Amino acid sequence: MNKAYKKPFWQTTGLIVILAVVAAGVIALRTPAIQDVLAGMGYEPEIGMAEIRDELELTSEGRRLFAATRPSLENKESFNTHCTTNNKDVSLLGCYTGGRIYVYEITDEKLKMANKVTAAHEILHAAWERLSEGERVKVAGLLDELYEEKRAWFDEELEAYAETERTEEMWTRAGTKLGELPEELEEYYARYFNNRRKIVQWYDDYEAPFLELKLELEQLAAEIERVRQEIEAERTSYLGAVAALDARIERFNICAEQAGCFTSQSAFEGQRSELLAEKEILDGVREKLNEKITKNNERIEDYQTRQMVLGELNDAMDSRMKEMEVLGE
Repeated sequence: MNKAYKKPFWQTTGLIVILAVVAAGVIALRTPAIQDVLAGMGYEPEIGMAEIRDELELTSEGRRLFAATRPSLENKESFNTHCTTNNKDVSLLGCYTGGRIYVYEITDEKLKMANKVTAAHEILHAAWERLSEGERVKVAGLLDELYEEKRAWFDEELEAYAETERTEEMWTRAGTKLGELPEELEEYYARYFNNRRKIVQWYDDYEAPFLELKLELEQLAAEIERVRQEIEAERTSYLGAVAALDARIERFNICAEQAGCFTSQSAFEGQRSELLAEKEILDGVREKLNEKITKNNERIEDYQTRQMVLGELNDAMDSRMKEMEVLGE
C-alpha cells in the first residue's frame, strides 16, 4: 500500500503565510485610507482647482482626501446637474455627492474666495464620512459643548436643516467659519488643514460686504416702513380735509346761485376768500405729502438696488414694499 504524501512543514507554513498576507492585503484594500489613494490615482485638477488645493494648505491626509474626491469647479449648468436640494431655503455653493466634490464657480473678484471656503466645507463633509463611529461620537460631544457657547450663531446657520443633518453641518461650518475653537476640536481639523484660520479669514472677507449690506437693508426697510406709516396717517388726514373743503365749496356754490343767500357782497367775498385760502393751504399739504411719497419711493428703489447687489434678485422682484402713487390735484 502506498503511503499518503505529507507536505514538508516549511511548505505548509509558507502557504499559511501567503494566505495571511493575501488576507491582510484584502483587508488593507478595504481601509478608507487605501481606498482614497486608489480613488485619487490619476486625478489632475484643472488650474483653478489646483490653485484652491494649494491655497488651502492641506495636510497629507487632506491632500489624499482632496484627490480621492476629485473636486471640480462647475459653471451654473453643470453644477445644477450634479448638485440638487429639495430645501428651497438652502442656497448651494457646493456639494459632496457620489464620492465627488463639486464647487459652483464664483467669478466675481470680490467674492472668489468663497470658492476656497466651499471646497474646504465639502472636504470636511468627506472627512466626516470617513470618521469612525467612535470619533463621530467624540466630535459630536465637542460640537454640542460649542453649541452651548454659540447657540444663536448655530441656530441661524442651521435653521434650514433637518435634525439628522445638524451635527455634520455643525462640523463643516464650525471648521470653516469660526476662528476660536476648543483645542480638542481644533486637533481634529488639524488633520486636514495646516492653517484653518486662513479659511475662516476668507469667509470673513467675502461675508463682510454681505453683512454690511444686510444691516443697511434692515435699517432702510425700517425707515421705509416708518415713513410709510406717517404717509398713510397724513394722507388720511389730507383726504379728510379735502372732503370737508369740497363739501363746503359745494354748499358755497349752491348758495351763490340762490338770490339772497348771501346777505352782502362782502359776505360772499369773505367766504370765497376763506375757501380759497384753505384750498391753498391744502395744496401745500399735498405738495409736501407728494414730496414725502417721492422720497420714500426713492428709498424703496435704493432698497431694491441693494437687494440686487446682494444677489437677492427674486426678493427684489417680489418685494412686499410697493411704490405709492402721488396724489393728483
